Amino acid sequence: MNALLFPLLVARIIHPFGMIAPENSPQQFLCRAPGALITWLVLGAEAILLLARLR
Repeated sequence: MNALLFPLLVARIIHPFGMIAPENSPQQFLCRAPGALITWLVLGAEAILLLARLR
């Protein structure tokens, strides 16, 4: 589980840079979507790992 902390940290740091970037700029596309996607992937992986622990 600790291995997922670094990707989550990076995603949460880069996402706001995409949010404040000018509309349709490369910075917006390189920061906003990947930041959100990585966040959701980490949260999904953590949920699966926690559910697997319950068994």
